[in-house]
Amino acid sequence: MKLLSLNVWGGRQGKLLTDYLVKQAEGIDIFCFQEVFSSSSGLGDYRGARVNLFAELAELLPDYQAIFSRTYGGWVDMHPVDFEVAEGQALFIKKSLPVKTSGQVYIHGSDTTQIIEDFSNEPKDLQYAVLEVSREDLLIANVHGKWHPGDKLDTPERLEQSRIIKAFVDRHRGPKIICGDFNLVPETESIRMLEDKMVNLVKTYHISNTRNEISWQTYGNKQHFADFTFVSPEVKVKNFEVPYNLVSDHLPMILKFDL
Repeated sequence: MKLLSLNVWGGRQGKLLTDYLVKQAEGIDIFCFQEVFSSSSGLGDYRGARVNLFAELAELLPDYQAIFSRTYGGWVDMHPVDFEVAEGQALFIKKSLPVKTSGQVYIHGSDTTQIIEDFSNEPKDLQYAVLEVSREDLLIANVHGKWHPGDKLDTPERLEQSRIIKAFVDRHRGPKIICGDFNLVPETESIRMLEDKMVNLVKTYHISNTRNEISWQTYGNKQHFADFTFVSPEVKVKNFEVPYNLVSDHLPMILKFDL
């Protein structure tokens, strides 16, 4: 089986992104996307983002069950808007894989958080699904972590975020994969907490970078990390790679595995 995790940056790379995903769909069983917008407004682009990216991806990937997790609404690119729009995560799971349950867990803030002007209290959540694979209940956890402050170092909020993630996945008795944009660097305690009983594939496979030149030019620094994939010992990793491309301001993480 193969899983691809990617922060799609609101679809700002347009056809470069969608062409890449359609090509990857030939071999991917599970897509885990972060920073996805969904809207009933009928708009296309707003401030460079595709505000109905979820529906556009669902049309492009018809062989997948499309599951959207709404984190919050009313904002695009840290700007309040006067039309209906939601930001969140999306799972696209091959229709041949039974989904036993799915949902979300807030890891910072909640669905009632009133976002303040500087966006520093932006809610964050973990989207999950439990799949029936080889008579096992496989947990997929799709994470988008808190990005304030931009240094991606430990803060009390980020440590609490990791505690919530760990407590949730530890309750699942069976194989599990945690992936996504954690907005953390590898040497943090927030990452070390998640390495307990889990294998950090970015570390194990000596990945040197999960960002690209779009990120470095856009944000004026050269941070090399934000994204991670963790697996439990029951997941038999065949390969893990982070290919360099410009389909987003993050790089895709591709995991090939068996159970």
